Amino acid sequence: MTDNEPVPTAAASDPLGLKPGEVFWNNYRVVGIIGKGGVSTVYKAENVQTKQLVAIKLLHAQKTRDEELVRRFVREAQTTSKLDHPHAIHIYEWGIDNQGRPFMIIEFLSGETLARRIQRTGGLHYQKAVEIMEQICAAVGEAHAMGIIHRDLKPENIMLTTHNGLEDFVKVVDFGIAKLEASDDANAVAQAALTRTGAILGTPLYMSPEQLRGRKADARSDIYSLGVIMYEMLTGRPPFASKNTAEVVVGHLNITPEEPPKVRMDLNIPEIVSDAVMRALAKNPWERPTTVQEFCNSLLKAAEKSEKRRPPAQLVLEPAEPPPAATPTPRGMVIDPVRKVCPNCKTVSSGTNFRYCLKCGQDNTGRWLPYHQSEAEKPGVLGLLKPVVRRQVLLLALGAVLVWSVYAYLTAPRELTGKFAARLDRELFAGNPLLSQALSRKLAFQNLKILVSQQGGTVSGLVTTRYGQGEVHGKVSQVSPMLVSYELEGNISRPEGNLELEMAGTFDKIFRSDEWSLKAFFHGPKTKPVTEFSRMKLFEIQEQKPR
Repeated sequence: MTDNEPVPTAAASDPLGLKPGEVFWNNYRVVGIIGKGGVSTVYKAENVQTKQLVAIKLLHAQKTRDEELVRRFVREAQTTSKLDHPHAIHIYEWGIDNQGRPFMIIEFLSGETLARRIQRTGGLHYQKAVEIMEQICAAVGEAHAMGIIHRDLKPENIMLTTHNGLEDFVKVVDFGIAKLEASDDANAVAQAALTRTGAILGTPLYMSPEQLRGRKADARSDIYSLGVIMYEMLTGRPPFASKNTAEVVVGHLNITPEEPPKVRMDLNIPEIVSDAVMRALAKNPWERPTTVQEFCNSLLKAAEKSEKRRPPAQLVLEPAEPPPAATPTPRGMVIDPVRKVCPNCKTVSSGTNFRYCLKCGQDNTGRWLPYHQSEAEKPGVLGLLKPVVRRQVLLLALGAVLVWSVYAYLTAPRELTGKFAARLDRELFAGNPLLSQALSRKLAFQNLKILVSQQGGTVSGLVTTRYGQGEVHGKVSQVSPMLVSYELEGNISRPEGNLELEMAGTFDKIFRSDEWSLKAFFHGPKTKPVTEFSRMKLFEIQEQKPR
């Protein structure tokens, strides 16, 4: 927390709050108030023993009767305390004081929010924006790896501080409505009470379409919010800025925002950087980057390519002299297309560099004189060969090109990246005697969807069946120059049990064909383990670009 934020009016204060000089929790002396809100107050304090500055976030006494509010406060403390990343805010301790008020002892931050930076500058240079977003993605990616979805990413929840002499050091704060994707049964029931189906939690300016529809949020929802933040850093405003919340919601649901280079033509935003941002803002979650790291890498590569493509400084050239008059071709002579004559020293030059004369050094751009040769003069190297030999040489060259093309085609690497649909030879788990009828209907599937991204020899992504959605990962190996092998493992977890999928496939480069098999293993707390097998046909789903 920071003391550089404005303090709201006293109307939102807590009359039973802490007073300056008061020692809280036997170890923290209150210095002053950082900020007040309708739910909690944040105090600046110092550790009595170490003199370290901290921030105390304390729920108002009159709000402790709201059980759901208390549970949210406690969940924020639990969620944030799980994170141990330099770019995520750190909680030293949390608990409930003697008056029944939940509190958190938080890392004290000095700096400004990203929202204030954007407001103050009117938009950041794309290199600075990518630098800040890289740090944000590092913290959010760590949270996703632990199964934590933030769900309220916005510039107000991103602090820019100075750390060990490094300016603009990012801290991601406020996990108040974060969600744990994987939890035990007891936590799942408590979380369901906090996140009811259809409940909309977050800030509409930065929420994904699926959140606004009240659907389940996952890592791709946070990626959409990161895309909105990146858009605002580049242009100085979010993609849908309106005081009317309904207009903002309609924009996120149905309207494609204007590309950043068209919004701020004065900032010279590269097109490839804009493309990476617009992909994160796709309405369909399947069209966005699969992971935060993938989104971050796309921005870093785009920024690097943009830096390399920057045009060099323009040279001011003196006006060239007018070219010499064309020389008429004498009778019985022809113009040699390979050789030229320097108009200054009359030296004959040949090759591909027709700018400077190699003898006198004069720049002859547009001034070279033609070289005339007799029609009976012997031609070049190929002209010295007999017609039969010349045809053989040309056929050999053509054959070499053809062989190289076939070799390049067969040995070209094949990446398993994109969206795929798979169909099984039969419907698995349908009518299995070891499963109840209700569970069999939930579990039975003959089709599944896979969204994967290959990096080197590893593959990661998501797999979806009728039972639900889960993560998939695996490896790729080159069995032979013409054969590639894939081994993928997926897991879909639900309260009824875990569905584990083992997919093995090979790709024949000669016939460009796949052969896949699937092993499905289900085990739950109330059922015996069930295993079924099937062959699988994989089809890549081609994205249709709008005309």
